[in-house]
Amino acid sequence: MALTKVATNMFAAGAASKTITSSTTGDDGKLIQLNASGEIPEALIPEMSPLRVDSLSADPDNPAEGSSVLWISDGTGSGDDGDVMIKISAGLVAATYTNAADMNGFTINDSFKITVIGGAEYTILTEGVDATGSASTTSTTIAMGCSSGPSAGTVAETLVDAINGFFGSGGTYNHAFASANSGVNTGVPQVTATLSGSTQITLSSDIAGTAGNAITVANVVGNAATNGSLSGGVDTSTKTATIVDWSGV
Repeated sequence: MALTKVATNMFAAGAASKTITSSTTGDDGKLIQLNASGEIPEALIPEMSPLRVDSLSADPDNPAEGSSVLWISDGTGSGDDGDVMIKISAGLVAATYTNAADMNGFTINDSFKITVIGGAEYTILTEGVDATGSASTTSTTIAMGCSSGPSAGTVAETLVDAINGFFGSGGTYNHAFASANSGVNTGVPQVTATLSGSTQITLSSDIAGTAGNAITVANVVGNAATNGSLSGGVDTSTKTATIVDWSGV
């Protein structure tokens, strides 16, 4: 297949036509011709280049979480001269609080507070004055109106959406019992609520690492919540190991 060569300066000059054409009609569009078995000829498959690992006089910087860096030591930093070294960063786990609250058997005016990183407090409240929470909603109080007698499951679903900043639309459950919060607060920052079971609420920190372990939950009125804090948050940690001990080769 003969191809018409397009000069480099044509591209540089912005030539109108840059099309590569073939003089053999039956081969138009072909880039590689397969062999009789329908395979790419072995001669056209490039060999893999060997992996190059350089010798360094100092340990490399810590890699990003979930990645690693490979090098050969010259004996100045970690490892002995000629050792093949690897540094791996892993961890960065968000803190959680499973079943931090359970609305099963809730009563009107039950409330609990979530204290986020930095000490700001947000109160979660059920009230029976109205069906939207308007009587009790403030910038730091997420109120749910229970005058129409919603079930414990509905209360839990509503509070999950409300903690996440959705008050009747845009959330998972779309109940309007906390709609009065719209425009007054934006839910509880730094945490995401999920429903566990039919009435229990689990909280997860939006900030990965040990910082999320400082977020706490505490009852104010009643016993809808379990006093405690999020846990399990882990910061990124980095480990250095010798892959090949040159002295033992």
